[in-house]
Amino acid sequence: MHTMLQEYRLDIAKELLVRGDLSVAEVAKRVGYSSLSHFGKIFHERFGLLPRELKRG
Repeated sequence: MHTMLQEYRLDIAKELLVRGDLSVAEVAKRVGYSSLSHFGKIFHERFGLLPRELKRG
């Protein structure tokens, strides 16, 4: 269950980052991550790039 929830949160984060109107920190907070470094680490594990790399395009 935890893995499914984490994947869902990361999918939402990816969509928010692609839209481009929020910072990485704002996206992490919106999907429930208080640690920006942890968010970046698990995002990279799931998608193969850092949140800031996706935001840049």
